[in-house]
Amino acid sequence: MSMLVIGITGPTGCGKTTLLQAVQQRGGYIVDCDALYYELLASEEGADLRRELQTAFPAAFDADGRLRRKALGQLVFGDQARMAQLNEIVFFHIGRAVRARLVQAKRDGRQLLAIDAINLFESGLAGLCDTTVGVLCDRETRIRRIMARDSLTRDYAALRVDAQKPDSFYADHCDTILQNAGTRESFARAADQYLTNTVKGAFPMTKQEREALLYQPKHGRDRLTPADEAAMQTYCEAYKAFLDRSKTERECVVSAVELAEQAGFRALQDGMALQPGDKVYSVNRGKSILLAVIGSKSLAEGANIGAAHTDAPRLDFKPNPLYEDAELAYFKTHHYGGIRKYQWVTVPLELHGKVVRADGSEIFVKIGADPADPQFVINDLLPHLGREQGKKPLNEAIPSESLNILIGSWPEPDDDGPDRVKLAIMRILHEKYGIDISDEALMKAIELHNEVSAVINEIGDYRKLDNPTITGYEFHVIQLCSQVCPKDLILPMLKETAKELKTRKPDKKSPFRCKVVLAGSENDDPEFTKLIEGCGAEVVCDRYCYGAVESRMPIEVKDGEKPLTAIARHYLETSNCPRFMPQDIMRERKQRLADLAKEYHADGIIVASNKFCEYWSYERTIDTIVLPRDFGYPVCSIEKEYINSASGQLRTRFQAFVESIEIKKIQEGK
Repeated sequence: MSMLVIGITGPTGCGKTTLLQAVQQRGGYIVDCDALYYELLASEEGADLRRELQTAFPAAFDADGRLRRKALGQLVFGDQARMAQLNEIVFFHIGRAVRARLVQAKRDGRQLLAIDAINLFESGLAGLCDTTVGVLCDRETRIRRIMARDSLTRDYAALRVDAQKPDSFYADHCDTILQNAGTRESFARAADQYLTNTVKGAFPMTKQEREALLYQPKHGRDRLTPADEAAMQTYCEAYKAFLDRSKTERECVVSAVELAEQAGFRALQDGMALQPGDKVYSVNRGKSILLAVIGSKSLAEGANIGAAHTDAPRLDFKPNPLYEDAELAYFKTHHYGGIRKYQWVTVPLELHGKVVRADGSEIFVKIGADPADPQFVINDLLPHLGREQGKKPLNEAIPSESLNILIGSWPEPDDDGPDRVKLAIMRILHEKYGIDISDEALMKAIELHNEVSAVINEIGDYRKLDNPTITGYEFHVIQLCSQVCPKDLILPMLKETAKELKTRKPDKKSPFRCKVVLAGSENDDPEFTKLIEGCGAEVVCDRYCYGAVESRMPIEVKDGEKPLTAIARHYLETSNCPRFMPQDIMRERKQRLADLAKEYHADGIIVASNKFCEYWSYERTIDTIVLPRDFGYPVCSIEKEYINSASGQLRTRFQAFVESIEIKKIQEGK
């Protein structure tokens, strides 16, 4: 099978990433030469590269044999002979690594591969390509993009633009030039059209493509052999049984673990040594599961990923759901997912869920599946009473607010107070499940929360030191554990950690080049913090949704205030989410972020929003303007996936941000 190799090049800021994404969407394999260089420096594959660089430039390596990029740059910049020597070494080893990946891609049956290299022609890599394309745009657009992408001043961005090759170089050498001065959407369309034309010209139409174009309909049943039908029926029966056991995401995860262990998977543990062929799984808070089969090739060569939803449309209980109306007890609900509301009334329903009691213990509840169980129902109007209802469209006849579960009608005997039916239901729940929502129980929970918060605050204060004794990654792990673990179980461990930090000695010389505050969308991935710190920026404070700063604030119960009211007020006031849009609140958030940067001696601020979190995307844009202008803090603005995808691109952005902070310090004489 033939493979089309496209060489992609162009100056920084022109938008090559959009073209590379279009290649990936077509199933193409990307060789990022910049990322490949750093991969070689850190892997056994690049041992020869490191050895030659250390021989040629010994002053660029520290005592432990690690390359110091800044020192290497000082050695070669401005010295043409030394730069040529560096390029000769790097180009040789990059070329060898790229050829190895081309060979492997052909073996894997790849039909499309792109080589992304700014020095595509100087390195000789263009000779490996069937065609080359340069992505260009005007100088002013490049400057604006680099300023927005890397949080640089206009002067520094202009210096980076002017230091690169002129457009005429790429026009003289590339087979095709794509101009990208418009919007991202318009260039994405142009990139897709370019690939369509290029791929169409490279491969003749296959027999399968011809058959697809001339497709003749055929009933699916007629395509099955008797063996196929038997296998399908066996699979469907097993699948139906799985669905019966997996009506919520938690139950789905339990069933998935059982099936995984039957198939030879084992639970992933920290520090577990893994070998090719090992099968492991990891459960995330009982609501999702990741399963992995360890491959024999480098992750840089790709991975096969399959994803599926574990949840389903349902009715969830609202906070404090139990109420009484007209001597009937109900549970208030809100629906999850796209449901047809009229389908939920007057039919038997089941209750599935988990209860966390005051002592931190957990019990699973499942009522209604067994024929002997009580049945839950959402009542509706009788036909002769629902004439006006019947005139309404389906989506309006049954409003969401009416989807409340009828739970009981028998009152508590020997009680003359209000809400006798509600009281009877609470007595049953308390006797069977130990559920206690009394003021006393809530106060105990608040006191335990505040005790945990005090210890977390004590631990977090060590990040204010000139040379902190705890890294941002370490604190992120501790803080996340304090949120998801039962408070009574995690508290002794937190106290032990705080005690240890009192005597913990920092490194004589900090391994970090600057300090930053991390703000933005909710972040429950400590690996993201590790990525930032791996680029030289120590994360000394976190301010994201319910992240570190907000989660460790104590709950204040005011005089005469109900505990439940205090809890509700606490979460509304401390969330400080960008969905609260009034100008005064927005200004308070900017001031708060600047105050945190000052309190924790930070040099800059990283604002990261998860994709599709529109509130934080808007806030991130405002932060990028206001914080440098009004408070003097440089800002690195990042939009990212929920997980650390495109870590190579993020690493480049963070490294550039760290360098810009260092330049700022030099300019200010620090």
